[in-house]
Amino acid sequence: MNIIVFGAIGGTGWTVNVEALVAGHIVTAFAHDANKIALADNLIVVKGDVMNAVDIAPVLVEQDAVVVSFGNSQKPFAMPLGARRTALNGPS
Repeated sequence: MNIIVFGAIGGTGWTVNVEALVAGHIVTAFAHDANKIALADNLIVVKGDVMNAVDIAPVLVEQDAVVVSFGNSQKPFAMPLGARRTALNGPS
């Protein structure tokens, strides 16, 4: 499976990268600072801006799955994109 991970250098994004690679998938790691990503077999590193459709459109071709893992509920940037804090034990 071809998987693209947006926010590939963050904690969640990097974990998704590693787990997908271990499972034998081909991973495209999309990040604003691609120099922070170590190269590996079946890992394609793409530098780009997640807020720029010109950067995103070409890398979506031939992807089977998309993982978005940038921002969090503590960062104002993420709020317009729908980020929410989630309790580990479900809603209270």
